[in-house]
Amino acid sequence: IGKRLAQMNEAGRRAVEREAILGPRGGWVAIEQLWGADAGAAPARLDAAIEEARMAGLLEVVGEAPKRIRFHHGMIHEVVYRSIGAERRARLHWLAGTRGEERVGAEPLPPQTIAEHLVRGVSVGTPARARRACERAARAAAERGAFAMATAFWRQSLDLSAREPAVDRRAMAELRIELASSLLVAGQPDAAEHNAELAIEAARELGDAQLQARAVLSDGPLIDLGGAVDEASVRRIEESLARLEPHDSPLRVRLLGRLAWVRHHQRDGGAARL
Repeated sequence: IGKRLAQMNEAGRRAVEREAILGPRGGWVAIEQLWGADAGAAPARLDAAIEEARMAGLLEVVGEAPKRIRFHHGMIHEVVYRSIGAERRARLHWLAGTRGEERVGAEPLPPQTIAEHLVRGVSVGTPARARRACERAARAAAERGAFAMATAFWRQSLDLSAREPAVDRRAMAELRIELASSLLVAGQPDAAEHNAELAIEAARELGDAQLQARAVLSDGPLIDLGGAVDEASVRRIEESLARLEPHDSPLRVRLLGRLAWVRHHQRDGGAARL
């Protein structure tokens, strides 16, 4: 594979590199956009570069509308990808992600793909932009019921937020609430409770009663599988209610509903069920 790459001209190697960065979900539009990002790489030369890579047995073009490009074998993809230097690889991923955000029309890149590119290229970009992409990817994943993927993107968003030049504690608390809610749906109640507690603590320190209430609502189950009530969670609800304004806001109503349900469970000796 290395020998075939070495025998190609610069344009052919560039085309193979870009396909390695884009992967199977890139498509012809994506490689055109990434191709045009390099000075001196005129779009008119892309067809010739792809043809050289095809003749070398590295790439193949499939389909007509839309055309797609792929490696002849997964091993070729892996070897080419690893041959790209770390800094250049990051720059190309960042370009692929930013160009993907600008794409409109028949072949928009999925939010997950854009986020993955920006995360891999964040060393040459900005954590805030990559974080926003991960948030969009998390919401898109949750909408289609891919809760494990949504959770992974919320974790990535939180990690990126911590890397921003000025760490915004309120924004991090918001992300922890999103992560806790996602973890709960994904069947990880202990991890959900841990992140909710951290968000609650941040809200206390910020003096934000509404943020604290939202964090409490993302907490883990109030009653375990054995029927025992989590009294610490109940105390967090009561504390949050005491901090909120007394009028019937949606947050207050939701907290009162959770508290009423758990008290009903206690009164009935465990008869209440979700």
